[in-house]
Amino acid sequence: MNSKWHNRMNIRTIIMYLVIIAILIDTSTMYRYLTNSPLYGRGFGWPLGLICLAYVILTPGIRVTRTHSLRFNFLVILLLIYAVASGYKIKKFLVSYVGIFVIMFIFAYALYQNEEMKQFLHAFSNVMIAMAVISLICWLFGSVMQILPGRTELTYYWAEKYRVTHTYYYIYFENPSQNIGHESLCNLGVFAEAPGYSGFLTYALLIELILRKGITEKKQRRWTLVRIGILMLTLFTTDSTKGIIAVLIALGIEYLSKETKTQSKKVLKIIGVIGVIAVATFVSASLISSKMDTVSGTTRLDDLRSGFLTFVQHPVFGAGYGNVDAIIANRLRVSEKKGLSMGLTVLLAYGGLWMFGIYCGAAVVSFRNSYFRANRKTWFLIVIILLYNLFISNSGFSNPYIFAVAAAYAAPQVEIGMRQELSDICSQA
Repeated sequence: MNSKWHNRMNIRTIIMYLVIIAILIDTSTMYRYLTNSPLYGRGFGWPLGLICLAYVILTPGIRVTRTHSLRFNFLVILLLIYAVASGYKIKKFLVSYVGIFVIMFIFAYALYQNEEMKQFLHAFSNVMIAMAVISLICWLFGSVMQILPGRTELTYYWAEKYRVTHTYYYIYFENPSQNIGHESLCNLGVFAEAPGYSGFLTYALLIELILRKGITEKKQRRWTLVRIGILMLTLFTTDSTKGIIAVLIALGIEYLSKETKTQSKKVLKIIGVIGVIAVATFVSASLISSKMDTVSGTTRLDDLRSGFLTFVQHPVFGAGYGNVDAIIANRLRVSEKKGLSMGLTVLLAYGGLWMFGIYCGAAVVSFRNSYFRANRKTWFLIVIILLYNLFISNSGFSNPYIFAVAAAYAAPQVEIGMRQELSDICSQA
């Protein structure tokens, strides 16, 4: 592990952790849905933005390149055109999306300027591993074995209904048994649903796989394997189809990215690839098949249909940011959930080809820049999982994805001749 990460925590490091915690809270965590919570029914976007600005203020002498200035202005113009052209709740989009995007772009740019993006991602991984350990303990000794004291009943509002949950000291929440082909008590941590938790665990797993490439000391590499093991174990206890498939994709791409020198190893690699594809296909098909007979499965199929129809009706700019009524009008069945649960349909139905192009542009820029060690295979891994999660979850317009898109565009411009130099800089960060 890089020695810089073991230094005394400074104010910027503390702010990084606060940003990460704020990002997590502002997603589908139970703290936003508990009826007795001070965050009930409230967004956390602007407090998050203020914390990000505090980091920027503590970054003196930010050097703004002409390329990034033009890129930033161009993106803001594109977003403003979308707001006006879609014509749906323009003020809400400007405040909840454009304003947050601007702050996130500046924050990410400051992280790159301070050469602390790697440290920020490591901090995110630390937070998720801490959450994973806590949730594993509470899930095993509380939900499964029922020997952990302190179980409390609470009421929360989710999917247009008041529901009952149980918590252990507000650091872990239980979810009623969900039928996904068998009865299973999922480990949700502090989240209201398994896909939300598994998505962040997957990102932390990717970060660990990426950062492990730069570690040479055996003791530290073993410790990294322990961290990876904790994340993978927790992912499987969430019983999330999305999470399990994401793990298989991540491990498959990680295996493919390894260099092979001898002919025998290349043959073994080909056999391994065929095996991984076969196992991943079988597991994915089994999980998806088991879910199709449930309410969750039929809801997702209806989401695909209604979202696609909405996109066809508004192909360029979509129906507008958060225009749920346009979605409901195309549904075949009455659902408790007003919004969509499938990410690609969320992006296309609400944003049309216009917003879809902005997100695709972020992926292209990420591939082009190859920020971590100038390694295209490494960035390929994380971008593929981000796109995968975007396509199948409803998080496309959430703050974590706004940050991901902003960070992609704010990344340093890398020319081919600079890649080795950038690799040296990153390894010292």
